[in-house]
Amino acid sequence: MKPQATVALVLALSGNALAQTATATPPALDALLSEVRLLRLAIERQTAVVARSQVLVARLSTQEQRLIRARALQESLESRMADFKAEEDQTRGAIERVEAALDNPARAAQRKDIEGELRSMQDRLKTLEKSASDLQARRAVADQNAENERVRLEELESQLLREDFSGREKR
Repeated sequence: MKPQATVALVLALSGNALAQTATATPPALDALLSEVRLLRLAIERQTAVVARSQVLVARLSTQEQRLIRARALQESLESRMADFKAEEDQTRGAIERVEAALDNPARAAQRKDIEGELRSMQDRLKTLEKSASDLQARRAVADQNAENERVRLEELESQLLREDFSGREKR
């Protein structure tokens, strides 16, 4: 039976008993009153336990979401880094082909255009390398943030396991 229903039943019975006769002995009435008080305390404790558990579960849920976002950022940066690496490799290959074309005597007439193309590709490669370096630094920060969020989540999970939800006083 639920504590609230028990309290209501006890109050109803005690009210009827007092209204019917005055034959109830004072010790029995004191025992009944003591039981009602104990039930009220149990309900108050249970309410406090429920509130604590709800707060802890909400904090745990929020921390899980923070960890999910941190890991998504890590994955996004990793994907972008892979894209930059692939583009760097393509640009290096194109530079090698253009340098080979410069050495080709059959293309001597186009040498000026080829040199301009080579400079453009080398500039692009420097830009890609700089961007990849910046992404690497952002990834290191994202890795550290994700690790911090994981540690916070573990701390909350540990707190949840240590929490006493029985409603008894901790000693």
